[in-house]
Amino acid sequence: AEDGEGYTVRLARGNSPRLRISEVYRNMLSEHKNDKDARDFIRKNLESAGALIDAIHYRRNRLLEVAREVIQRQRDFLDTGPAGMKVLRMSDLADKLNCDPSTISRTVADKYMQTPRGIYPLRYFFTGGTESSNGEETSWDSVKARVQEIIDSEDRKCPLNDDEIAARLKAEGLTVSRRTIAKYRQQLHIPTARQRREF
Repeated sequence: AEDGEGYTVRLARGNSPRLRISEVYRNMLSEHKNDKDARDFIRKNLESAGALIDAIHYRRNRLLEVAREVIQRQRDFLDTGPAGMKVLRMSDLADKLNCDPSTISRTVADKYMQTPRGIYPLRYFFTGGTESSNGEETSWDSVKARVQEIIDSEDRKCPLNDDEIAARLKAEGLTVSRRTIAKYRQQLHIPTARQRREF
């Protein structure tokens, strides 16, 4: 949610219950103080339950930590849409959070984020990109959004082909191949220049 200064990140608990160990089982330790086998069995299982609860809390905290970093890095996306998507690699975030990239990958797997721009898989916010002529990194989603903008504003009587779109981007400082333009155009369900021509 936007709070005027920025965005507040929180986990949706949904139907997940608050986990705790019942006092009944703790009391059983004292009830079986003369039965070493029973006491050892109870203690072992209490330790296992505690470890499980700790692991779940750690996982939730790691997810919250990753989500906060994602929101901080992708603030422009939230403010302006896909054109504002920044380059964000799991390896970069792993370095910042002192963990392995596979940890980040597992953390975001099958997780979704509700944003003012809709609901997105958390994995969506991790994207590679290209470096512009001025040294800034631009995400592939941002490039794709720019392709859409260029086509939306073209002269329909003389639509731009993929080479011409690549030339436009190069003039803006982004070197993107014609094949990449064609791939993005197909992903955006935009027909070829010949098919877009209006007479």
